[in-house]
Amino acid sequence: AEELLNGSIAFFEQLGLKTRSAEGRIELAACYWREGMFDLARTTILAALDGLSEEDCEIRSVGLIRLALIDRTAGRLHNALARLNEAAELVVLTGPWAAGRYHQELATTLKNLAITETSDQHFDHAIEHYQEALSEFEAIGNHRYVAAVENNYGNLLLTLNRLDEAEAHLMNARKLFDGFVDRARRAQVDETLARLHLAANRFDLARQ
Repeated sequence: AEELLNGSIAFFEQLGLKTRSAEGRIELAACYWREGMFDLARTTILAALDGLSEEDCEIRSVGLIRLALIDRTAGRLHNALARLNEAAELVVLTGPWAAGRYHQELATTLKNLAITETSDQHFDHAIEHYQEALSEFEAIGNHRYVAAVENNYGNLLLTLNRLDEAEAHLMNARKLFDGFVDRARRAQVDETLARLHLAANRFDLARQ
């Protein structure tokens, strides 16, 4: 993927297509992020953002959301929150897909901040943004992202010991991932469900 993306970036730059080159760099940064090279991913996205004009609202918003994801994964939660705040104004000008990604990433960042800083206010805001993300993805019929948000939302509710609500969201995520025959993602949901059953003293279900 790195080789192909670097090739496409080189072609776009030769053709003077700066926006397409920036898109390629944002995707290249995702490769580095998946490989755990967070600093390289971060500098790659910053270079991409520098190459965008003010009119490139949607691509800029995607870049900022990806940058927030990288910072969150690297443990820089306040940096991630700052990037998402920067993206907030741009997301209003883009479509539901970017808005859904924004709300999903903001919710997860707030959840992590709530856990590290023991903040009920962050938990409340995280719930609101997971609900917004679900609404955006359901509106465009992107069920794979709906499943991912349902899993994250259920995980948050489990952290708050709201077991019945958590179970409803997790079972919906499990059903959707079953429909996609996505065994890896379904296994992640099953692991969360096992922790939920343990919290409810349903040991046989947890074992299953």
